[in-house]
Amino acid sequence: AKLETGDRVVLASGVPIAVQRLAKRTRSEFELLEPPEVTFEQIGGHERAIAEIRRDLDLHLLHHEDVRAYKLRPPKGMLMVGPPGVGKSLLGAAIANYLAQQRRPVRFLAVPPGALRGVWYGSSEQRIRELFSIARAFPGLVVLFFDEVDSFGARGSGIGQDLDGRVLGALLHELQGIGGTR
Repeated sequence: AKLETGDRVVLASGVPIAVQRLAKRTRSEFELLEPPEVTFEQIGGHERAIAEIRRDLDLHLLHHEDVRAYKLRPPKGMLMVGPPGVGKSLLGAAIANYLAQQRRPVRFLAVPPGALRGVWYGSSEQRIRELFSIARAFPGLVVLFFDEVDSFGARGSGIGQDLDGRVLGALLHELQGIGGTR
């Protein structure tokens, strides 16, 4: 069988020969099987942020006909900024809980810090491409929640150690939607 870029294969031990093609992933390891029990009502002090989040989610989940009629697009992203402990991850958990209660097809992918890192050269970038490929293939709304996205920042010494710069570049490339997003 002819292999294509991105195919997953099993290699023969000690010989660079692919002996089997693996099925493409249709689920991400980051997809929550059980939503968190946190609700928006349990979070205090973030009323303005919660109202903005719910406004955007409700518009695209509950008023689908209006969205289609006015050709509205869901927001491409949201960045929650603040020092540790102010509730950014708690808001992410409440979003996941809220989305799990909807009747429309919605997928919430929670990416913990460092989860996209691989030990081999290029494997981190491949994991990022796979994550976004799975997200694009889903027919409904997809929310990618990167916890501590600042961990992708370039910290390499620049002498063969520039892993973070490459990974950050791959992530930004996918976030911008260059190359085949809908």
